[in-house]
Amino acid sequence: MTIRSLRTASMLLCSLPLILTACGGSDAPGTTPTAGTSAEAAPTAEVPTPAAAAATEFTETKWKLVAIHPNDGDAITPDPGAVPTLEFNAKLSANGVLRVIGFSGCNHFFGDYTTGADGSLSLPAPVGMTKVACAEPIQTLETALMKSLAGASGYSLENGVLTIRSENGSLHFEGG
Repeated sequence: MTIRSLRTASMLLCSLPLILTACGGSDAPGTTPTAGTSAEAAPTAEVPTPAAAAATEFTETKWKLVAIHPNDGDAITPDPGAVPTLEFNAKLSANGVLRVIGFSGCNHFFGDYTTGADGSLSLPAPVGMTKVACAEPIQTLETALMKSLAGASGYSLENGVLTIRSENGSLHFEGG
């Protein structure tokens, strides 16, 4: 493929969103209402999703793990030199989902999340993760952390502590 044909293909791909918006008809945001509709019915601004609105209280903060309380064992606390973290993004990604990134104490991970007005929280699988081999006790902590995040069902935020409830126990984080 020549440079000229690559440029042409690139320009076409860059133009595609504009073409699709122009061909979208009266359902496209910001269009003029057609006969039989009122101006009030025309969308004028993007409305945040319930997930985005509910999530704003704990987003854009780097949360540091204080302890994991698994249902099937004793509390696990992180090594001070390898403290797991979580960061919930408040803005929808390009594909319309909320994203979470984190560090498990050994590996970095990322994925999608959803919240509800009722305090529900879900991190649907699959979560992407680096594959560094972790030494003990960090491996045990990472396994418990990822298991709890995968089973997340809700959250609460009290006195600067984010608690994530899971079918496998609970995770406690402090902002920092």
